[in-house]
Amino acid sequence: MKVAYIAHPISGDIQGNLKRIEKIGRQINLMESDVIPFAHYYFDCNVLDDTVPVERERGIKNDMELLRKGFIDELRLYGDRISLGMAAEIDLAFEIGIPVNPMTNETKLEFEKRWGPGNAQSPVQLTKDSTGAYQLIRDVTTGECPWLDRKWTKGNILYEFTGPTYGCLTRIGGAFCEEKGGSIFFELPLDSVEKYNPEA
Repeated sequence: MKVAYIAHPISGDIQGNLKRIEKIGRQINLMESDVIPFAHYYFDCNVLDDTVPVERERGIKNDMELLRKGFIDELRLYGDRISLGMAAEIDLAFEIGIPVNPMTNETKLEFEKRWGPGNAQSPVQLTKDSTGAYQLIRDVTTGECPWLDRKWTKGNILYEFTGPTYGCLTRIGGAFCEEKGGSIFFELPLDSVEKYNPEA
């Protein structure tokens, strides 16, 4: 039997998404006799709060470590979109050689656009400078990034986080903190920031 990791969005309609994951797991168990559905984050969502950044980070860390253990045979993408967490799982699956299979029309279209033949994206790197300071060039809301504890507005100054991120960042996100040398980080989309130049 093979183990299929069930990747599915959680944020937004958390309870509704958990119910959808239950249905997917039930369908696989009843319809695919040679497949074991695996979604450890389903457990974490019942003991951790996905809206609290530190707890969300711990859940993502758990998932990444389990993917690295070598018992997952396939990563399946479900839902109406590919979330940032799912993107991190896809990146890791590619890195360690786990096949990735979109299972819905929405995830198939987005997957092919972002990772398909001729469209694979290279990780975007932050441009290091002496200050590590960056400025937001657009608003980032909790609707876009539900793990944030507040809205970040265009013009806010923040700093590149240089500590460990436990592999939970996606190719389209970067780790930032509110103070230079801060110990708590949060992910923001890389297309929302640029290097801060106070003389500009």
